[in-house]
Amino acid sequence: MLKKSKRNFWRIDYLLEYSEILGIIYVLTSYGENKCKIAFHLEKKFKAIENFGSSDCRCRNHLFFKPI
Repeated sequence: MLKKSKRNFWRIDYLLEYSEILGIIYVLTSYGENKCKIAFHLEKKFKAIENFGSSDCRCRNHLFFKPI
């Protein structure tokens, strides 16, 4: 018998529970590329989820969205 629901583990699991992903943007960087610098530029074009995905640095966030 299959489980009816799976336990949420990754952050994306919680997001998918209440939303639908229509597209994804990902960035390939060279070794040592600063993810905080990339987040800074993304924040200019997209809305941000404050304090999400940036617990290991001083960025405001590492998760962005674009309302449709």
